[in-house]
Amino acid sequence: MPDTLGLARKLGIKPGYTILLLDAPAPSAALLRDACPPGVTVADADDGEARYDLIFLWPQAADGLAGRFAAFQWRIVPDGAIWVMLLKK
Repeated sequence: MPDTLGLARKLGIKPGYTILLLDAPAPSAALLRDACPPGVTVADADDGEARYDLIFLWPQAADGLAGRFAAFQWRIVPDGAIWVMLLKK
């Protein structure tokens, strides 16, 4: 069983945070949800208006990432972060 508390700490997930999981494979989404301390809100879809402490993104290709990052700059709270997860092939 993975050390979920250690994972949350490494990724900077703290109680009270709102995080967004975009295009997450089901096992990855489940692992992150399990790692979250109490009080964390996890969204699986962007409503176009919310702001997030952390955004986790699983891109299928590098094409278009610059545009996505430009849009995310308005969705991240000050001192927030974007994590890009690249799956091994």
